Amino acid sequence: MKQFKKLLALSLGLSLIVGNISIAQIMPSNEPGTVNFAANNLSNLMQADIKSERVPAGTTLKLRMEKAVNSYNNTLGDAFNATLIEDINIGTKVIIPAGTIVRGRAGDVKKNFYLSRGGKLNLTFDHIVTPMGKQIPLNVKITNAKYLDTNTGVLSAGGGYLNALGKNIDHGNDFLISATGYGFDKGKTFWNGYPVILTAPLGFGVGVAGGAGIFVVKSTVALFKKGDNVRINPGDVIEVILKDALDIPLN
Repeated sequence: MKQFKKLLALSLGLSLIVGNISIAQIMPSNEPGTVNFAANNLSNLMQADIKSERVPAGTTLKLRMEKAVNSYNNTLGDAFNATLIEDINIGTKVIIPAGTIVRGRAGDVKKNFYLSRGGKLNLTFDHIVTPMGKQIPLNVKITNAKYLDTNTGVLSAGGGYLNALGKNIDHGNDFLISATGYGFDKGKTFWNGYPVILTAPLGFGVGVAGGAGIFVVKSTVALFKKGDNVRINPGDVIEVILKDALDIPLN
């Protein structure tokens, strides 16, 4: 009986040793030079499953806005959607088809204000949604849009009191030139044009008075007038370029 128990214990010990050796062969190992067959097989499977195409930086995307945004109603972080209106191809292969959804959020927003100051609006397009439903981050720059200030990349309605003063000076000057020209032309139409000696100075005087009046009145109004707001409507097209390359999964 004792011999039987010894044999049974020896058999169990040998089984445990063989089992541990088998497990060690398939489990990950941190030992240098150890070949991890299970990890290698999993990595190969993952790499084989992931296929993508790279859309290079500098590629232009034409986007049609699907939601209205403006500098009066919207605030920082408000979401909006746009749609790609032209296929993006690599060679003959369509990588991003027209109709792909592009999402974004409003950045800094400044409403219009008195002193004829116009509103400003910064739009950030942050990701696309592929036909497979995957969300891919975007890093783009707006290159063509209504209200675009090319120096800052911000949509701006412009304005400002100094701009208003400049326009008012132009309006007053236009009136002066028009009145002087009218007086000169009228004087040349009768009595061999001699009356121009009187009509031209008279027209000039009227022009000076009228031009100054226009400048003063419009400049006063500009103090209390609000500027325009940036208004982007559904259907408006905005062009952007990729600042970073875009890797699009194909499956």
